[in-house]
Amino acid sequence: MKKHTILLVDDEPNSLAVMKSLLEEDYELLTAASGEEGIARFSNAAVDMVIADQRMPGMTGVEMLLALKRIRPDCIRIVLTAYADFDAVLVACNQGDVYRFILKPWNPEEMAIAIRQALEHRDALLGREHLLIRLEKQNRELEQTTQELRRAQDTLVRSEKLAAVGKLAGDMLHELKNQLFLAMMAEEYKKKYWFDEDLLRFLDSIVGLNDIVADMLDGYRHYVRGRLPTLNMAEEDLEKLLVEVVALTSSAAYAAERRIEYAKGEPLTLICDRHKIKRVMTNLIRNACEATRPGGTVSVSRRLEGDEVVLEVRDDGTGIPPELIDKVWEPFFSTKGEAGLGLGLDLCRNFVQAHGGNAFCTSGSGQGATFTVRLPLGGPGRIPPR
Repeated sequence: MKKHTILLVDDEPNSLAVMKSLLEEDYELLTAASGEEGIARFSNAAVDMVIADQRMPGMTGVEMLLALKRIRPDCIRIVLTAYADFDAVLVACNQGDVYRFILKPWNPEEMAIAIRQALEHRDALLGREHLLIRLEKQNRELEQTTQELRRAQDTLVRSEKLAAVGKLAGDMLHELKNQLFLAMMAEEYKKKYWFDEDLLRFLDSIVGLNDIVADMLDGYRHYVRGRLPTLNMAEEDLEKLLVEVVALTSSAAYAAERRIEYAKGEPLTLICDRHKIKRVMTNLIRNACEATRPGGTVSVSRRLEGDEVVLEVRDDGTGIPPELIDKVWEPFFSTKGEAGLGLGLDLCRNFVQAHGGNAFCTSGSGQGATFTVRLPLGGPGRIPPR
């Protein structure tokens, strides 16, 4: 393991000799007899810590350490002082110019402990900074790869077979798993750096992004294999979920000059996979906005029918011709031309059916369209929550 490098600055040769005898076995040492010489030695070496006497001819210890801080702030700076210089040194410590002071005459054991603890503190800070850099880089790569996945999905044309989508999803899944490696370690880093609130907030955002991408990939992977998706079931407040979706979609570009209406109700417990039901409702509202002319209205509603909840998304667009009603659920069928892949509605119905429910559409030409989702309150084959 590489030794830390410490620069000792003191105009008294005997003091330097005592310090060297104490530290030379555990550290790489550099010495200087004045503040000016200390700055020169520091500028030409990778120094981890500087220990300087306060009272030296010309430049004081604090003045030299302040100059070194401007050159490399991450270096630990310790000043040795007598009581006569205490006030000036204390001000420097309070301003962050000096890491700590040690009163003279100092005790060798206490000095060794203070040096070791200060270097451990510095190593922890540097480790955190390096971790943040790695996580930020991984996060950028993850977001870029996710955007590439979405762009690849958007550019697929109707005529491509489902097998082509399966191969693409498989290739992208493999790449995203590589990119998600550090993101999946975020929970461990949260335990390790529990004391750092800023880092914890950053790690929470990565965990959330990891969950969203993993859920998205899981849905596509099962879809292209003809299987129902894996569900992470939990008791959720459906009212809160719908309010979040309406707020999110109302601020999206596709909702510009459209009004999304939803009459808020009482809390309602639904056992479901939160991410997938949000994706279903978001997709249905987006389709409704795109089918509605500027100035039009999209209505979102919910009602109870026995042990089921019925969700409806209604638009006042031109509607869907009767001969196309059944086709909207078919893979690769789209009324959006090249702008649509034709998988969204079929994937939504796949999610709903995995919950033990169903989805269907009613419309008349020129009368708008209504997409209805029916979900059992208790989840597939379960007793609803009370």
